[in-house]
Amino acid sequence: MDAHRQPAGRRPAAFIRDFMSNEASGGILLMVAAALALVVANSPLATAYFDTLHTYILGRSASAIGSTTG
Repeated sequence: MDAHRQPAGRRPAAFIRDFMSNEASGGILLMVAAALALVVANSPLATAYFDTLHTYILGRSASAIGSTTG
């Protein structure tokens, strides 16, 4: 048995911590989110996806979050 192995319960937390400390993690997450959005927008879930984007929360549409106009 390898002395450097972590207990099974700690492996996911350690992986996430190591991944998030990596400089490339933000870019990787952004690419995964964009790919997932493309897949969902071109699937049978498209109606729900676009309805969610146009839902207003606190007076702002989800599609307007991050924009400086509106």
